[in-house]
Amino acid sequence: MVTAVLIVLIILLILILFYFYYRRKAAVVLMGLRAEMRMDGKILLGPVPASYRGAEKYYTKVKNTGFIGLTANTLYFRSIIMKPSIEIKLDSIVSVESSKHFLSNYNARPAVIIHTKDNVLGFIVSDHSELINILSD
Repeated sequence: MVTAVLIVLIILLILILFYFYYRRKAAVVLMGLRAEMRMDGKILLGPVPASYRGAEKYYTKVKNTGFIGLTANTLYFRSIIMKPSIEIKLDSIVSVESSKHFLSNYNARPAVIIHTKDNVLGFIVSDHSELINILSD
């Protein structure tokens, strides 16, 4: 009985430590992205929380969370825990759409699917219509 309680306490301690690590790492990533976006020019959106849903080429297909931001020149995505760091020049974006299906996966929320000249990437944000409207202009 004592062993089971000790194991549960150790697991809780590990989860609490990971929670604080994740929050601190997210704050560092957010501050870094804000600074980078300020240097790039006029900020059009964000940075806001986003979920990376994968890409057809060049970037990982592993889904992860981070922050997405948009300046007058570039779309940025910074992951909190793992790669990728993504920068897409706005003049390389061919089209933008919204769909719940992306890379043979179904998403409960619509993904913003960005078609560039040589790749297709997907992101989920809380207000996908705002990101689509800004990128479509």
